[in-house]
Amino acid sequence: MKLTAQLAPNDLFRMLRHIQLGQHRLIEGVYFVMSLFSLCLATVFYYLDGVAAIAFYLFLIPPIIYFIVIPLRIKFQANALFKNKDVFHHPISYEFSEKGVFTENARGSEDISWDRVVKVMETGYEFIFYLDRTKAFTIPKRLFDPVSERAFEDYLCKHYDPNKLFRN
Repeated sequence: MKLTAQLAPNDLFRMLRHIQLGQHRLIEGVYFVMSLFSLCLATVFYYLDGVAAIAFYLFLIPPIIYFIVIPLRIKFQANALFKNKDVFHHPISYEFSEKGVFTENARGSEDISWDRVVKVMETGYEFIFYLDRTKAFTIPKRLFDPVSERAFEDYLCKHYDPNKLFRN
């Protein structure tokens, strides 16, 4: 099976978000719940009389960091990566076989065996192939129609360990 992808900044943003936050699902979940709890407490403190305004603002810090600062930082990082790396301005081809994945881009080619792929994460927008905790490549789902997407999933399950294929 052969695919050719032209990556966009949003593809890089989603991939970097999964690499930086998705690897630590427990930490991300705790921080998400803590942010929502802080928002609730900030709302309560806002409507209580006699409570210092600083308490309201202190409880806004975790949600602001989680919902605004971290995504913006990752977005700027993805845009800078897209702008500075010429490899993203040219099509990238992927050829899947029983042995692994052969990738070819503007900088060269690489043969990646299935043993090197730690896990495959399927999201609503892409397939992310992790080679380790900080190195991955992405294949956007916009390349597929529903039938070919299902065929690609079946192909992955046949040639790659289905226990390492995750849906998000």
